[in-house]
Formats: sequence, C-alpha cells, structure tokens
Amino acid sequence: MQDGSGAALGNAVTRAVDSLSTALNTEKAEHAKTKTELERTKAKLAERETELRQVQAQLAAETDEHARTTTKLNQTNAKLAERETGAAKRKREEKQEQGAVDLTCYSTALLAGKTSAGGCVLVPWTGEMKSIAWVLKAPDPTNPSWLHVECSIKAAKNVPIVETFNPRLVVPVTPDNIRTLLEEVLAPENLRKLKNTPDQDPAESEAAFFKRALLQTTASVKGRSNARDIDGALVDSIVAVIERSWP
Repeated sequence: MQDGSGAALGNAVTRAVDSLSTALNTEKAEHAKTKTELERTKAKLAERETELRQVQAQLAAETDEHARTTTKLNQTNAKLAERETGAAKRKREEKQEQGAVDLTCYSTALLAGKTSAGGCVLVPWTGEMKSIAWVLKAPDPTNPSWLHVECSIKAAKNVPIVETFNPRLVVPVTPDNIRTLLEEVLAPENLRKLKNTPDQDPAESEAAFFKRALLQTTASVKGRSNARDIDGALVDSIVAVIERSWP
C-alpha cells in the first residue's frame, strides 16, 4: 500500500513540476518575444529620431535661405523705392517748371486779350458765330498761350462748352460796348447758327433755345469780374428790348 501511494505521489509531483516548467518556458518565450518587439520599437524610434533631425536640419537650412532671400528682396525694394522717389521728384519738378511756363504764357495771353481770369469776353466761333464767355483761371495745358474760356451758352443737358481762343480775337465786355455785343450775340441769325451746332440738342425747339441762350448770356454778363461795373438794370433793359424784337 505504501509503495502504491508513493508512486502516485511521485507522479503528481512530476506532473506539477512539468506544468510549472511548461508555464515558465511559456513566460520565457513571451518575455523574449516582448523584448524583441521592444527592441524593434526602439529601432523604429531611433529611425524616426534620425528622420526628424534630418527634417529639422533641412528646415533650418530653408529658413536661413528664406532669411537671405528676404534680405536681398528688402535691399532691392529699397533701391527701387529710392529710384522711384528720385524719378517722382524729377517728374514733380518738371511739372512745376512746365506749370510756371504755362502760367507765364497765360499771363501774356490775358494781357493780349485785355482781360483777366474770370473776365467776361465776346468770342468768335467758326462759321461767323459769336457768344459771350468767361475766362478761366487756369490755362489749357495743351495750349497755354491762348485764352481758356467757358461759353455762357451751355451745350445739351447743361454741359459746359470749354475752348481756347486767340487772345487777339476776343473782345472784353465793358459798359461802352455791352449793348452792341448783346445785340450781336442774341441776334436771331446768330442764335440759329449756335442752335445748329453739334453740341446742341436737335430736339430742343428754337424758341426754347433762344430763351435759354438769353438767360445764360445775361447771367454771364451780370456775374463776371470785368462786367461788375455794368449796371444790371441796364443789362436787363437791353435784353428785354432784344427779346421783344425777336420774330
């Protein structure tokens, strides 16, 4: 009996030892596997760190290159700005010199026309037409030696008519010639010629144009500098007589 019990006990111990050995071997194998995976992970991390350092080095190089490019660009822009400033200054000086020449020519034109800026004058148009106009303060840049004027009778839709005239061909409006000049400008044959110019509206009736021309001419004569010594009541009486003479 004792021999049988001892054998059973020995077998149980053997089985237990074998089980523990198997479990230990399994754990060793798992540990080895885990260790291998950890080493692989470390190797991959080392590769990633190397790649990161390479990227950082490339980024630093590109940053340096960008800084150098930016510096060169700023230097170029500064040189261009300096050149543009010099060109603008020269252009401004040339414009000022040209403006001084223009004003000198215009002053000569005013003297030749015996008028002044803002003055009221009679101007002759092509086609033997006449109208009252006032002299503008600034010359026409394209022709500063002639008088720059705005016609008292406006174009269609009340658009101003601006032109230049030889100063020796204009007649300043004065108290001595006001009646004669108004009679010439507001004569029906003269107004019809003005009415038929391209600047006027063909749809505007002759009567409407005559009335508008009379009002605008009267306002121009009564409101301009060298006509201020002309009695407004006299102008109104002259215009009234002219209007009554129209057909």
